[in-house]
Amino acid sequence: MEEIYNVDDCFSSDLEDGKRVSELCKETLGVETDEEEHWWETWDWRWEAFFHEWLEQDELTRTLAARKVRKHGKDNQIPKAEVSRRVDEALAMLPFQIPVDEVPVIPEVEFHVSPELQKLRRKQINEARNRLEKTKHLTRDHDMRESEAALFRATLADAKAKVLGRPVDHVKKLRLSVKDFRMLSTGTGIRRGITSLSGQLLEQLRQNEYYGQELSLRCRAVDDEWAAQIGVAVQLHLADLTALDLACNSIGTSGSRSLAQAIAASSTLTSLNLSNNPLDATALDLLADGLAVNTTLTELSLASLKFGEKLYEPGAAWQDTGHTSQDAENSNAEEQTMKQTSQMQDYVPGLGRMADLLIVASTLRKLDLAGNRMGAALFGQLCDSLSLNQSVTWLAVSGNCIGSDGGGYLGRLLATTSRLQYVDVSSNGIGPDGADYFSLQMDTNTSLTHLQLASNGLGKGGVTWLAQVLRNFQSLLSLDVSWNDLGEDFMSMQSNLVHQGSLTSLTSLKLNQNPIGDWGLKHMALSMYYTRNLRRLQLQNCEITDKGAAVLGAMVATMSSLRVLDVAFNRVTEIGAWLCSEWLLVKASRCRLREINLDGNLCGDSLVESLERLLERGPFIHRLYLRGNFLTVEGVQKLQHVVTRFPHVTEVKLDGNDYLTPEGIEAVKSMMTVLEQRRARRPEAGSEQAHLHDQAQFEQSQPKQAQPKPAQLEEVQFEEARRNATANSLPPDPSLLSP
Repeated sequence: MEEIYNVDDCFSSDLEDGKRVSELCKETLGVETDEEEHWWETWDWRWEAFFHEWLEQDELTRTLAARKVRKHGKDNQIPKAEVSRRVDEALAMLPFQIPVDEVPVIPEVEFHVSPELQKLRRKQINEARNRLEKTKHLTRDHDMRESEAALFRATLADAKAKVLGRPVDHVKKLRLSVKDFRMLSTGTGIRRGITSLSGQLLEQLRQNEYYGQELSLRCRAVDDEWAAQIGVAVQLHLADLTALDLACNSIGTSGSRSLAQAIAASSTLTSLNLSNNPLDATALDLLADGLAVNTTLTELSLASLKFGEKLYEPGAAWQDTGHTSQDAENSNAEEQTMKQTSQMQDYVPGLGRMADLLIVASTLRKLDLAGNRMGAALFGQLCDSLSLNQSVTWLAVSGNCIGSDGGGYLGRLLATTSRLQYVDVSSNGIGPDGADYFSLQMDTNTSLTHLQLASNGLGKGGVTWLAQVLRNFQSLLSLDVSWNDLGEDFMSMQSNLVHQGSLTSLTSLKLNQNPIGDWGLKHMALSMYYTRNLRRLQLQNCEITDKGAAVLGAMVATMSSLRVLDVAFNRVTEIGAWLCSEWLLVKASRCRLREINLDGNLCGDSLVESLERLLERGPFIHRLYLRGNFLTVEGVQKLQHVVTRFPHVTEVKLDGNDYLTPEGIEAVKSMMTVLEQRRARRPEAGSEQAHLHDQAQFEQSQPKQAQPKPAQLEEVQFEEARRNATANSLPPDPSLLSP
């Protein structure tokens, strides 16, 4: 293999640079205990091991890059001098290249439906189709009876008018269809003051002129009358409709009847959103029948319907206890939760049929039932149905009060299904007992890639069981355990799991609102190098100080895949930010961050100097969030010059700082104008064109080096020849050594 650069020279300079920053951190922040001193010694040893590995990787990368350029020159018969120049350019640009993020490929798991399950599906589909036909006939018969009654009244009124010799104009309207005779009771806007039939024709005309494939009427005050018109119009006109969004409206049972008919008749609809509507049990039954017959729907959102609230008496769900003591409030809340849970056991709402018909929804992939407060019993029914469904890959059931029993049901579901990839069970009060039940039900799972466990009260008692749960997921890409009171013990466990080979495939890790502290980061830093695919790390409000910031910088310097670092709402000052940047500026650093979030910290104007040095390193950082710090007018003005100098920066947030003077406001406005123009010109983020655009802009922002004069050029050539001869133990070229 051709040697591109001298490994010994790089080792003696760059490795000592890392150790220098380590000593700088200890001198600046102080070492209070022997345990801290031991950690920094361990980190120096780890850094040296990482450095040896990086040297080998860099040497291979440079060799392959040079070989590729030479091969291209040979194939195209380019002169050797030009090839050498191109090789030098390619090697010089290697440190500034941004690796393209690779999305892990998730293998598709095949599922074979048993003959018994196929028979059950056919039976339930036929029953649902019969119920829809019966509902359709009942609706038609009702309209016919009303029309006949209206016609009878009109005929009788006409006869009386003729006998009494009165004009018959005032009864002509009674001869119209009942839909044209009945006025809309809740018509608004263009629908105000028109009849039901006219409103239906208006909806058909409006949708007939709509040539898109997505129809969104979110938060548009759609009621039952309007929903019925939409359902009829969808069946008659929108043959190519693929997405229907009617969230946050006032649709009830009457409107659901027409929508269910439209869902069953549609052959192109793939996405349906009916979240946050007052749908009762009857409405859910109707929609379940339509979903069972439909063969194209892949995404269904029924979030925030709150059918679980029907379990309680009015006002009992969030009744005020009246106690002032925190212990008394917690005790009363626990008793209330137990009472509500006991009421859930005997309640089978419309979701009962919905859960049964989920078995036959073989095309459904995404199911959102968040915020319904269904309870553990209904969640158990849902899990049993999804175990037989085996087609759903995305499930959101956050905010459903499933409790510790729900944790056991979830573990059983993940142990039996082979296709579920995304699960969100946030804000469900699973607790340590639920994590225990979860781990007991789990053996192993190779399909789950995204797990959201935020705000479940796991605490210190759930760390052991959580470790067992995470050890079972071999393909996990995203993990969210925010708001769970997880501290140093959890970080030590996480570090051990990574060393054992678990969690190494993570691309996103959210640890917000956990008391991790500085020592938790130290446990984390010793293992994060092995998470080679981590893209996003969130540590908001984790009690991180300047000591933790220094450790964080050392850790991020070893993570070449990390793109987003979020340490908002901690206690980091400009000293901690400076030490963090010193690690990122080490020549051997692998840092390629694109976004840094320092919102809500304690940084002053000197932070801008650290950021300027980071931006000088390469065209990597695009977004800076510095809201809620202590930047003054001088700091903001200096930041404006820095942002203007580096054109690869596209977004900066500065709200909540101390620059509220005319000069500071003017500087911020000028900066925002420049950034807006850059975002408009920049290609799509993440594309290859964006990478090339950033590199070109960065090269233009660098100061041009002066070309050496002829006399200086001879001295440079002489020194270069002498170094090469010394490195390769070969005599130098006599033509360069001659005066």
